[in-house]
Amino acid sequence: MTLFRIKDIQKFHLAIENVAAGRLYNVVVRNEKVSKELIQNKSVPYNVTYIPLNVIDSRTIPNDIVQKLKNFTNNKVYLAKELIDFDPEVESAVNFVFGNWFVAEDEETAKKVAFANDYGKFNCVTIKGDKYSPQGTLEGGYKKDGGFLLSLSKYFDLNARGMKI
Repeated sequence: MTLFRIKDIQKFHLAIENVAAGRLYNVVVRNEKVSKELIQNKSVPYNVTYIPLNVIDSRTIPNDIVQKLKNFTNNKVYLAKELIDFDPEVESAVNFVFGNWFVAEDEETAKKVAFANDYGKFNCVTIKGDKYSPQGTLEGGYKKDGGFLLSLSKYFDLNARGMKI
């Protein structure tokens, strides 16, 4: 099961990959009972973080704030969640991972979202994958041309066409 697809994979793959970071490897389950059972039965031979859909904190940045920041930045910022397609059944997991991050077209816009606006300070990542935190940290540097999500997307596309890698 694919939990989400990036709408414009070529443009936003690095940003989405950096927002999700280690959460890309979390396992989404229907409820906390399933995760408890999986842990107790040692169903996976390594540590796993489970995202139970029924109890995960799925709050997102309110729509009015999103709109104000879009206006403030001349529409050069997006709520990360807006950049992906997903099944409504997993929306709480999507909100948990992507609902509190913005993606900016450039570094100046990311700085405005993270540090300098009248609406709050928010985590923001550029389309190049550099992260700006309202606490004052910046994370970035060398990025591969592809990235994991772009490579995975290409694999699924080839596989869907019946081609082998």
